[in-house]
Amino acid sequence: MIGAQRLLLGLAALRASQYFGGQPRFSEIRLLSAFNSSYQSDLERQVHPSGKQTILGKLLRPMSPKRTSLLLSAGLIFCAFAQIVQASDTASPSAEKAPAHQPSEPPSSSEPVLPSDAVTTQVLVSNKGEQITYTATAGSVTLTDAKGGKTAEIFYVSYMRSGVPLIKRPITFVFNGGPGASSAYLHIGAIGPRVLDFGTGRSAITPDGKTISNPDSWLPFTDLVFVDPVGTGYSRAMNSVKDVGKAFWGVHEDLEALSKIVWLILAKHDRMGSPVYLAGESYGGFRAAKLVKHLPADVGIPVAGATLISPVLEFSLLNDDDFNPLAWALRLPSYAAVALEAGDKLNREALQGAEHYALGDYLTTLAATPPDASKSSAFYAAVAKDIGLPESLVARWDGRVPLSVFTKEIHHETGEIASPYDGSVDGADPYPSAPKTHGSDPVFENIIAPLTTSFVAYLRNELKFKTERPYVLLNREVSRKWDWGRDDPSEAVGASDDLREGLALNPKLKIAVVHGMTDLVTPYMTSRFVIAHLPIELTRDRVSLDLLPGGHMMYLRPDSRTALARSAQSIYPH
Repeated sequence: MIGAQRLLLGLAALRASQYFGGQPRFSEIRLLSAFNSSYQSDLERQVHPSGKQTILGKLLRPMSPKRTSLLLSAGLIFCAFAQIVQASDTASPSAEKAPAHQPSEPPSSSEPVLPSDAVTTQVLVSNKGEQITYTATAGSVTLTDAKGGKTAEIFYVSYMRSGVPLIKRPITFVFNGGPGASSAYLHIGAIGPRVLDFGTGRSAITPDGKTISNPDSWLPFTDLVFVDPVGTGYSRAMNSVKDVGKAFWGVHEDLEALSKIVWLILAKHDRMGSPVYLAGESYGGFRAAKLVKHLPADVGIPVAGATLISPVLEFSLLNDDDFNPLAWALRLPSYAAVALEAGDKLNREALQGAEHYALGDYLTTLAATPPDASKSSAFYAAVAKDIGLPESLVARWDGRVPLSVFTKEIHHETGEIASPYDGSVDGADPYPSAPKTHGSDPVFENIIAPLTTSFVAYLRNELKFKTERPYVLLNREVSRKWDWGRDDPSEAVGASDDLREGLALNPKLKIAVVHGMTDLVTPYMTSRFVIAHLPIELTRDRVSLDLLPGGHMMYLRPDSRTALARSAQSIYPH
């Protein structure tokens, strides 16, 4: 009886040592395994080489029956308590307390885990007065690696029309650009059922942050899914991802992740087999142009069409250095558009003269040996007339006026600066003595705060999706760390080959390209040049280019938002 009591007390001591983080000494383990020997001999072996008696050795000292009983009871109670605590520490949460989509590890920033999907029923009144009932889902999907480990939590919002056969209903995946921008720009700026009121969109943009019903939403002709790539919106990488940039922030990594996201969302909503369309703005247009080839080839999802909004199709065409005259020529008509709009003369026909000159005399003059002084003067005068700047300024820059100089000088009389995102919109110059513009942009910077707060409020109040995780509208770290996938630094980054091959492999694929005429960031002539140099057999009746009033985000103007929806609808079934 005494041996059994002492064995139980020894186990309790060992259990205590383990629970509080200590390691049991070898002499204590040996005592428990050989307890049938004389406990007095074992007691002698419980002395540490330092001469100090161990916890277990002290427990084995001769004791009274009353003390033995008390310690035995305490040992039993402690063993039971330690077992309960360990069980509660290791047990997995129940299904009721942990939604299936929640990760087993937190995002890389240790931010709050996203809540379970929020599903609501909403009604939209279209521009034709039609009432459209739809289901809105604000939720997430989880990306995994080849071993099944969770790598990222992706936030998305979908809108799916009720009461129609879903198998034939188009579904459009929408991305913004940057890289590093969330989908909120297109979401409540142009395409979703709710939109921010930007007024006329022709002055410094200062929306009041209120969302209104969007009569120009694309929902009447397609279901919609707005996706935020890793690092934007509420989407985050998991702690298991040691280097987020290498895992997700690159041309190839981004396409791989987006392809998986499209598959996961289609499967989650039982939409496999529905016609899939894409829409993207700026770098998002670059993404969509490449995905028309990669989605079918990499994950087996055919693409029926894509709308490219202010896209970058070939980055080399934006590289306007002294040895790339084509880039200067392709930008010139956008400068001319700004000058024409300043005089209320802007339209497609008015631009034709500037387009002809840009790819004719202007391009050949830049490419040729510099002319003599008399011919140079005529050249500078022609350029100045087209773009609305003084001849002396054009001459100072040898006919190649940098963007930062143009936006500084085009409104020189008023002392304001123009926005590269819409050259017809101006704002106060924070550095009036500087020779070029730098600092805050009258369009781009002004809409960050109202877009962020309005979109979060819309998610919380109307879609019932509430989280304390910060919503990242624009993550500049993404663009700084972006891997452009070039082994050779001189290698051009572009999407025209993917677009070409996608059109060749799928004869039913249709592409709508839409640009704002006063966009100086991605000039419309760059897309026209690319389209014109694709095989006509691929582009005829399948690729369109529409020019609208406005800039990079032409949809900030209500009339252009309506025209954008009309251009997009042209590639969907009627």
